[in-house]
Amino acid sequence: MFSLYTDFGREAYFSSLISDGGILYKDIFNTFICPFSYLFNALLIKIFGQNLNVFYTAGAINAFAIISGIYLLSREFLNRNLSLAISLFIMFYCCFYTGLMNYLTPYSYGIVYGLCAVIFSILFFIKYNNTSEKIPLCLAFFCSGIAASCKYEYILFSFVLFITFSLAKPEAKKFLYAVLSFLTVPVICLFILLLQGLSVVDIANYIEILKNFVHQPYLQKVYAASFYFDISAFITSLKNFFAIFSITAAAFFILKKADTSNNKVYRYLLFLFTAVLFMLCLCCIKFIGFCVYEAVSYMPVLVLVLFSIKIKEIINDKPVVIVVLSSIVISSKCFWYLANNFYGRYFLPLLVVALFIILYKYCFKPEYQTYLQKSLIFIVVLLGLCSFRLNLAGLIVKNTPLKTPAGTIYSQKDEAQSYNSVLDYVINNTKSDETVVVLGAAPLINFVAQRNSVNFYNHFDEAIFCAYGEEKIISAYTKNMPDYFIIFRNKNRNYDFCSTYGAGVCKFIQNNYKETLKTDSKDADEYVLIYKNKKG
Repeated sequence: MFSLYTDFGREAYFSSLISDGGILYKDIFNTFICPFSYLFNALLIKIFGQNLNVFYTAGAINAFAIISGIYLLSREFLNRNLSLAISLFIMFYCCFYTGLMNYLTPYSYGIVYGLCAVIFSILFFIKYNNTSEKIPLCLAFFCSGIAASCKYEYILFSFVLFITFSLAKPEAKKFLYAVLSFLTVPVICLFILLLQGLSVVDIANYIEILKNFVHQPYLQKVYAASFYFDISAFITSLKNFFAIFSITAAAFFILKKADTSNNKVYRYLLFLFTAVLFMLCLCCIKFIGFCVYEAVSYMPVLVLVLFSIKIKEIINDKPVVIVVLSSIVISSKCFWYLANNFYGRYFLPLLVVALFIILYKYCFKPEYQTYLQKSLIFIVVLLGLCSFRLNLAGLIVKNTPLKTPAGTIYSQKDEAQSYNSVLDYVINNTKSDETVVVLGAAPLINFVAQRNSVNFYNHFDEAIFCAYGEEKIISAYTKNMPDYFIIFRNKNRNYDFCSTYGAGVCKFIQNNYKETLKTDSKDADEYVLIYKNKKG
């Protein structure tokens, strides 16, 4: 379930280009740097065909692997019921979230493939730590290599893994096995790119644009909330955190009393407490969802603080160290604010496991651990129910099918009607060899309609646009003269491509192309314009 505006379109279209011979970094500007997910998805398309179901299936299998991995990792430290509750919470809160930051049709397959690889790398490393066998060691570092090839956040995890491994002073042969296993996937990716024709000049050109990209004010503004501490946001999150903490503490107290006291009042109180919270889940779902969203925002900080307090006890427990440090380093770009509508939902699973491990093993006496696990199960199940209810509401709204030659997308009614008009026009009025450039949105239309765009300049946000430079973009369009342009416009001029950073490109289009279609709705904030080359 997603909109044609989302970055998922880039994931599908870039992989399609690569499967047809396009070269990453030469023909395609990849803002996420690491190549594995695009090369892997291109291989899937090559084998199974250009269809959205290929991506849906890949996302579903990977999500299942993440949930299974989280369960297995939790079981190394926690009981079965709590591990199952954590897995269900991750499934509903993260994997099946109906917005862009889900695990099935994500903004980046690299981040979900990489997360899966990190989880299994930790599992294999724990296995190696317990057995000293060669195969788990090689698999741990092989998965780490996959993760590092998926998204640059996971390169930090690889450092943690190597440092933790090196501190045990392994024999030279084992260290060599680890290094070779780690390098396997990065070397294969590099070999494929070089075999396709990627040159040193192409890499230098890509690096130059990337340097411009990372220094764009727009990008810095996007990351500001995650990189810098905001006291007002912290206070808001703290209030919601204490609300959830209070519920957990109340559950802990009531469970303990109900179990250790012969007084039936506490059992009735537990039943009433559960019933009231369940009703709140049904009646105040948006409010509770917001509380959850805010309460987990400072999870990386909380895990680090608890780790620092208990470091003398934890430091000799290598499996716990690797889980905790891994959860912190992969979420470092969101350290000060784990924004769940941004990257937070991808970093949350390991942080939840790390937090619960520290609480269970090091913050409570053995006689209280049973009640702690029961109270954590209680709150996690409650939050899972909230997430399930929110997702269900989202699915009900996105009930209109958008049928395309490459598969079906479900969207809100007004969006689906608008996009159907655009797709019908592209499919019925353009030829398969004509170029169609989509601006103001990700190029999913190119994928589902199976129409090519202009390589390297096929979609923009403000940071990418400014990194290229307007002159280079207009020069590329002047040289190639695409057959059609599709521009997604916004009625709010502050968010409109043509009224802001894309004004020069839009002027070029208006001077050289004629408008052939306009879709508009009084209820929608966006509308679409299609332009055809005047010489066509």
